[in-house]
Amino acid sequence: MAESMKDFEKELEESYKVMGDGEKDTDTLLAWEKIKELYAEQATLDVTVSGIVNKGVIALVEGIRGFIPASRLSLSHVDDLNPWLGRELKVRIITADAENDKLVLSAREILKEERDAQKKLKVAEIKEGEVLTGKVETIKDYGAFVDLGDGVSGLVHISQISLDRIKHPSVVLKEGQEVQVKVIGNKDGKISLSMKALLQEKEEEEEAKKQAEQEGPVEEKDMAFISVSIGEGINEIFRSLGVDEIIEGGQTMNPSTEDILEAIEKVHAKSIFILPNNKNIILAANQAATLVKEKHVIVIPTKTVPQGIAALINYIPENTPQENEAAMKAEIENVKSGQVTYAVRDTIINEKEIKRGDYMGIGDSGIISVGKDRDETLKEMLSKLVDEDSALISLYYGDEITEEEAEKVGAELGELYPDLDVEVNYGGQPVYYYVISVE
Repeated sequence: MAESMKDFEKELEESYKVMGDGEKDTDTLLAWEKIKELYAEQATLDVTVSGIVNKGVIALVEGIRGFIPASRLSLSHVDDLNPWLGRELKVRIITADAENDKLVLSAREILKEERDAQKKLKVAEIKEGEVLTGKVETIKDYGAFVDLGDGVSGLVHISQISLDRIKHPSVVLKEGQEVQVKVIGNKDGKISLSMKALLQEKEEEEEAKKQAEQEGPVEEKDMAFISVSIGEGINEIFRSLGVDEIIEGGQTMNPSTEDILEAIEKVHAKSIFILPNNKNIILAANQAATLVKEKHVIVIPTKTVPQGIAALINYIPENTPQENEAAMKAEIENVKSGQVTYAVRDTIINEKEIKRGDYMGIGDSGIISVGKDRDETLKEMLSKLVDEDSALISLYYGDEITEEEAEKVGAELGELYPDLDVEVNYGGQPVYYYVISVE
C-alpha cells in the first residue's frame, strides 16, 4: 500500500511517542554502534515481535526497541496487528537515528526479494515445449496474460489463441478462466505461450488416428530401434542407419521414463533396442524396459552418440536379438568418445583449473583438456584418445559451427593423423561444438 513520506514520518512520530525514549547508557551506546554497522551492511536480521504500538509493532535489536510500521510488515496491507505478536520476522534496518532514538525496521524489502527470487527460479524452470495449466489474468487488445503460479505469467498473443482468426481475445477468453497452454518461448524472463499449438497438435493426432484406422493394423517387425539424439544432423544419421523412433535429448533436456515408454508404444516390433546415448538416460531406459510386458525391450547402454552409431553399424538383421545385443555391447566398448563445450563458471575438476568461458574437452572418463582456443582444445583431447590401434576419427559439428570451419578442422586433423581416416558430419547439436569418436 503506497504511503507518502509525510504520512510515514507522522506515523513514526506518533509511534515513538508511545514507545518512549531510551536512556543512553554505555550499553545503549555500544548497541547503537552495532546497529549502525548492521545498517551500513544492509544486513538481514532475525527478530521477534515483542509489542504492538500505534500503527505498527516493536522488536528488539541489540536490546534497542525497533519500530516496524504496519505497512512494512508484509507485501499486502495489514489491518489487524494482534496476530503478529510473538511472530519471528526477517527484517532490515531502514532508519538508524541514535541521536533521536529512532530505529525503524522493515520486512517488506526482504519478502519482495524472496518473492522475486522465487519468481526468477520458476521462470528458469519453464522450458520451451512444456504444456502448463494457468488462469487468464488480464486481457489486452493484443493478447491475454496467463498466471502460471508463483507470480509468473506469460503472454498468449492474439495470433496464438485460436486456430481461427479472431478480432479480440475476449471472443474466446475471459478473466479467471483456466486454460492449457504450450510454452513456445522463454527469453530474458519473457514467456510466450500458445493455445493454438495445442489445438493443432490435437487436430494432427485425430487425423493420424483416423488415417491409422483407415489403413488398418500396422505390420509388426521382428526388430526395431529407438534412439536418443541431440541434433538435426545426428537425427538424419540415425534414421539412415535404421532407427525407427527418435527421442529428442541433450545436455539440458534428458528424456524421462515416460518419454521412452511413449516411444516404445509407437514402435510395432517384437524386439526393440533402445540406445540412450547418454549415461544419465540409461537408468530411465532400463526402468522403461522393466515396465513393458508385451514387447521384448533391450537396452544397449550407450553413453554417447558415437557409441550409438557404432552399435547400429554392427547390427546384423540375420542374427537373433541376443546375438545382436552381445555384439553391440562388445562394439561400444571399442569406441572412444569426446565432446567440446564451454565452462559456465569458474571451477576446479580433476586438478584442472577452469575459468568461465574456457573450452573443455570431455572424454568418457571426464574432462581431459581445457583451453582458450576451441580447436586447440579439440586437438589436445584427440591426442589423448588416439592410440596405435585407432583407425577412424568421426567428427560431428554442432549448430554454432559452420561447414567451412568444420571442414578446415577436419583437414587439420587429417594432417595430424595421416594414417587415420577422418570423417566430418553435420550434427546440429546445441551446447557441444564438436562430438567426436575414435575407433
